[in-house]
Amino acid sequence: MPNIRPISDLRSYTAVLDEVAQESPVSLTKNGRGRYVIQDISDYERNEAEKTLPRSARLRQARC
Repeated sequence: MPNIRPISDLRSYTAVLDEVAQESPVSLTKNGRGRYVIQDISDYERNEAEKTLPRSARLRQARC
């Protein structure tokens, strides 16, 4: 289930950060619209690495 919080919850940012877990990012909204995402650093690094892989390598990974 997506974890969506209003950006005003950052006044108590430690509570918001406690909700961030691997493969469970927290989406922050501003005026009812998605604005920011806080995610675990390992998820971020994996996403960045996947973006740099050539398309053929991504296809091979998906098949495994």
